[in-house]
Amino acid sequence: MITVFKLTDHFNGDVLTYNGIELKLNLYFDVVLRSYELMKDDFFNEYDKADIYLRMFVLNYEDIKGINIFEKNKLITIIFDQFINPKETNKEIKSDEKLYDFQIDAELIYASFFMDYGMDLIDQQGQLHWYKFLALFNGLTDKTPFKQVLSIRTTEIPAPTKHNQKERDRIIKLKQLYRIAKDETVEGLDAKLDSFAATLRPFGGDVNV
Repeated sequence: MITVFKLTDHFNGDVLTYNGIELKLNLYFDVVLRSYELMKDDFFNEYDKADIYLRMFVLNYEDIKGINIFEKNKLITIIFDQFINPKETNKEIKSDEKLYDFQIDAELIYASFFMDYGMDLIDQQGQLHWYKFLALFNGLTDKTPFKQVLSIRTTEIPAPTKHNQKERDRIIKLKQLYRIAKDETVEGLDAKLDSFAATLRPFGGDVNV
């Protein structure tokens, strides 16, 4: 779970100082989710993506648009590590099977937010902060469609006996139906970000920020 959430925060002052410049960050949940979609997109190369990421996240992008590609890469890494930090969101259940994907599970998540909170996530675009979204996402109840599918994905297949073949077949079919490939998950996206950073890393050391 993200540890930066505080009840005393207003989430209206996300600012990153870069070389003496205050960068105002755009951290609405839909912007962050679009950045995950961009990681999967094969149409843009890594250099194009670096520029797109910063245009998405930095409201005063014009103040830094002249920085080189390595500085852009470093800045993107800082934004993900310090402000988005998806590495802990899949920590609650230990499993070799990948648990969820914000894009593939979009309908389930939408329905679950509406069921638990009466919240229409489409209407919340450009309004709901990423940290608030995560707090509500992590707090979804077991009765919601998303949590029910999550339960299927994490249910262990029982050892075969002469009495449980039908139940085993039912669980196996459900797990196959709702299975998610490794590279489509939060963990997979994080690995893609690491790969992206490695691709753009300058020879001879890191860029100082």
